[in-house]
Amino acid sequence: FYSFGAIGAFSVAWNLAENVQENTRNNFRWNFLAGIFGALGTMMIGNLGTLRMIWHGLIRLGGGSTPLDGVSILNKITWTVAGFIKFIGGFGVWVWKLVLGSQPGISR
Repeated sequence: FYSFGAIGAFSVAWNLAENVQENTRNNFRWNFLAGIFGALGTMMIGNLGTLRMIWHGLIRLGGGSTPLDGVSILNKITWTVAGFIKFIGGFGVWVWKLVLGSQPGISR
């Protein structure tokens, strides 16, 4: 479904550019560039919600269940770094369990 959004944004930007510039020599090139930039812009703006969700997930991982309302940006940054470290550490343990069936240093 993600690609349908990009195709739709490309089409809308292409048609808007075509209506703005009638009978110009480089019509195809400008329409194509408008379509590409329209699709890229739409997909990037659409993904900002995902980036926010990942950032809030790292904050929750580092800061626990503390409500985020009224928390300073310095605390959020600190919790983000702590959450990222916890995520990487947990990911390492997960990989060892997946690949070896146990944690490193533990023999069966």
